[in-house]
Amino acid sequence: MRLSQTLVLAATLCSLAAGCGSTPGLGFAQDIGQAPSLETMEVPTTDLPEFGVQGLGAVYRKPAGTEIAYGSDREQRLDIYGLRNGGARRPVMVYVHGGGWQVGDKRYGMQDKPRFFNAMGHVFISVNYRLARTSLPVDKRPMHPCQIRDVAAAIGWVSRNVANYGGDPGKIMLMGHSAGAHLVTLAASHGGYLAEQGLGLSAIRGVVANDSASYDLTAPEPDVRGMVANAFGTDPAVLEDASPMLQLREGRGTAPMLVLVQGRRNRVQHARKFHLATLKTDPAAPGDAFQEIRAYGYDHGGMNEAVGKTGERVVTPLVRAFCRRMLGQ
Repeated sequence: MRLSQTLVLAATLCSLAAGCGSTPGLGFAQDIGQAPSLETMEVPTTDLPEFGVQGLGAVYRKPAGTEIAYGSDREQRLDIYGLRNGGARRPVMVYVHGGGWQVGDKRYGMQDKPRFFNAMGHVFISVNYRLARTSLPVDKRPMHPCQIRDVAAAIGWVSRNVANYGGDPGKIMLMGHSAGAHLVTLAASHGGYLAEQGLGLSAIRGVVANDSASYDLTAPEPDVRGMVANAFGTDPAVLEDASPMLQLREGRGTAPMLVLVQGRRNRVQHARKFHLATLKTDPAAPGDAFQEIRAYGYDHGGMNEAVGKTGERVVTPLVRAFCRRMLGQ
């Protein structure tokens, strides 16, 4: 039975709702070493009491991800921030950045997330994907389904290889901000794109969707209409295929989702509608919940920056509690 908990964080500040298609071969993998321009510093995790870490006996490397090519395109890369000690395999958090599907990078916003998730005992992975850059002509612009196929391919690579980096392929969770939140919820609700990687929806233990306004692209919020047209076009069938809300089906086994949102009333209502749709996928499942929390001082970018920040008491505790619940910790 599915344990699902969807919570909505609604802050009062208005902001831009920005979120940010061939499948890499299943066998493609290339370790290309330490991600450039990232400082390495070893800190014992026992020195991180703010995260409640006790007895991990691990070494945290800040922030130095091992960069891996999961496909042949230069943007098909991911960074692994892992616990370097041996022992039991760790849960895995796969993070997908935002940027309106047209800008962004896996190294952005990494000031706190790797430290936070490593301290919780997770392997943390940040993913790049092909971008629908406005500087490219339409006939050369990677559009849907490029982005979701890349995210699914990255998840497939993680499932097949993360054990070599101390991760447990049976405990994969997803998190995304803005456009990244759209992509992780689409991966976890569509089914078809993970199936191309030989995975079912049950491969995902839970999803953290942080501040997206793009769950239904057939009726996009005003703030994101131009970005949606740039990355997805205007074909109704394409927009439906790319809409997480329209992929939810009763009995499909969609992973539990934690939905966070801030901003204007229409954005909150959009996220609430998506939450209600997730509930219908398994109405008899225990633990389904909806909470709207109002907090001051969190704009669109701030919602992403808040995750894992030392002393942050609004977003981080929700993410921590959700992950622990989904992993039975």
